[in-house]
Amino acid sequence: MNTPPLPPGPETPAEKPSLWVTWGRLLRLPNLFTVPGDAAAGYFLGAGGAFAWPMALAGACLVLVYMGGLLMNDWYDREVDARERPGRPLPSGAVSADAVLFAAVLLTLAGVVPGFFMAALPGLAEATACAAARQAAEIAAG
Repeated sequence: MNTPPLPPGPETPAEKPSLWVTWGRLLRLPNLFTVPGDAAAGYFLGAGGAFAWPMALAGACLVLVYMGGLLMNDWYDREVDARERPGRPLPSGAVSADAVLFAAVLLTLAGVVPGFFMAALPGLAEATACAAARQAAEIAAG
């Protein structure tokens, strides 16, 4: 007689998800599509509806900073998640805290640095301020 396998539990750990699935959960991929809309709406209202490549670059930069903020939030929340949401990627061990922190910093810088090329020092200052505000919000929420 065949018995069905036990559901995952403390005695039977669930199969570890792929890295693609893990990072997709960390970055909350479905939410990323909403981020550039804010920048596009502001740009189109201010520019009278004309498309320009700097607007597209700004939207991409915002997505990168947003992803960095999501990862930073998960990194800060890893101890709370270990107690309250042990299935999340960090507390479950699907990804290391060091990898998440490295990716958070890298994505934030990747979103900030192009601001310098878009508008030299004012662009860098604005991009840095936006990234700092985003990270501060994640820290405060965490």
